[in-house]
Amino acid sequence: MRKLKLLLARAITRLAWQLGYRRRPSAGYVPVLCYHRVLPELLEDENNPVYTLLPEQFEAQLAFLVQEGFVSLSLDEFGEMARGLKPAPSRVVLLTFDDGYADFHAVAWPLAQKYNVKLNLFISTGLIGQSGPVIMTQNGYRFHSGEGPSLYYQGHLEKFPHLWRPLTWEEVREMGRTGVGFGLHGHTHRNLVDLDKTELVEELFAGVRAFRHHLGYSPRFFALPYGDYGNNLPEIMAVLKEWGCDFIFTVMWGRARLSSSKRVFPRICIHQQDSLETLRMKLLGAYDWLETVGHFLRKTKGLGT
Repeated sequence: MRKLKLLLARAITRLAWQLGYRRRPSAGYVPVLCYHRVLPELLEDENNPVYTLLPEQFEAQLAFLVQEGFVSLSLDEFGEMARGLKPAPSRVVLLTFDDGYADFHAVAWPLAQKYNVKLNLFISTGLIGQSGPVIMTQNGYRFHSGEGPSLYYQGHLEKFPHLWRPLTWEEVREMGRTGVGFGLHGHTHRNLVDLDKTELVEELFAGVRAFRHHLGYSPRFFALPYGDYGNNLPEIMAVLKEWGCDFIFTVMWGRARLSSSKRVFPRICIHQQDSLETLRMKLLGAYDWLETVGHFLRKTKGLGT
């Protein structure tokens, strides 16, 4: 179903683009790209995750961004622009990754250094430092046991076990010293929509506490696990703001508007099926219409329709 929706959105957007869809101006907008994994030899089909890129694809995208004159931002720079403290160049982009697997350190980060492109990582703090391969599920992460849904990955796990383990805190600190930006992605990667107030506070504070202990500061940026926020966004924002974290990122599609007073920003998911032309369309606003549709569907759902 998810892939069917992606194919439909891609078809509608491409048709509108070819018919002369009016591009929104770049001024005041920042495309926030959302990545997850960069893994060799993991090809997608109907059973594969849609968020895994091959190294050669990711490198081609980095080269494309540089060639097209996009200036990559750190989370802190994005925050300054969102607050109106720093002007935004005409072509800027914020590259973000979620979760915190070792392939970010072993594959994505070295490629970004090669092209002098800034990366940012939203980490699930309870994941960092764990040993052994970990599989993400709809109910959070779990350790690979060799059975169940993770069987699909068995061959890849056996060939690249070093890429399926979580990052260590030392690796996180090492990358931080070179300018990689970090934000919070929950502690156990649970969907915050499913948590009551007590569970929400425990989940978020565990992540903030881990940041303070291992990195020496509190996170200012937060990416919602699974990208959803249901009807409890004000509650989530209130808890995060109490600890100094007031920028929230979703996976609602569209470019981030720097003038947004809510400090809740969409991100543009990048998939293995995306060509460089599709990436160009996403960067220039061709998919911005999906944010409007998403808000409409969320509003009608809230009304019980």
